Amino acid sequence: MTNGRELTKPPAGRRFQAMGLALILVFLGFWYLWEARLSRTGEEITQLVDVSPDDLSKMLGQGKPVVLEFYTNACPWCAAIEPELELLSEVYGKQIIVAKMNAEKYPVEAVKYQITGVPALILFDSEGSPLAIASGYREFDQIVEILKDYKLVT
Repeated sequence: MTNGRELTKPPAGRRFQAMGLALILVFLGFWYLWEARLSRTGEEITQLVDVSPDDLSKMLGQGKPVVLEFYTNACPWCAAIEPELELLSEVYGKQIIVAKMNAEKYPVEAVKYQITGVPALILFDSEGSPLAIASGYREFDQIVEILKDYKLVT
């Protein structure tokens, strides 16, 4: 028994229209979030210097320690470490140089430094000699700890 009102289902055509509208709205929401993420990621990535082997040689001759990330475009962990490296550059930019090199674009360099996976950070001393390789994703504090262990930052 009802309280004077009967519950009726909307016609099938109206239900499909409502479902279609809902799906479109969900799609547009996901598309908007995806585009916002990509544009934000693009801004972050452009802040780090992407170097060639010639650029790296010049950097190593500047008398400052260098942190070089080997990365690939398809690597999600490489994208995740970018903000950590940007922060590292912002905080310690007067003491060190932070750069990145595409391992797919420069495979000879990757082999030269024995890169077996990405992301990989190579630490160079102020004379340009490689000191260590830190493979895998690292957070800012972990990177700083490694740099302090090698006395590259204070």
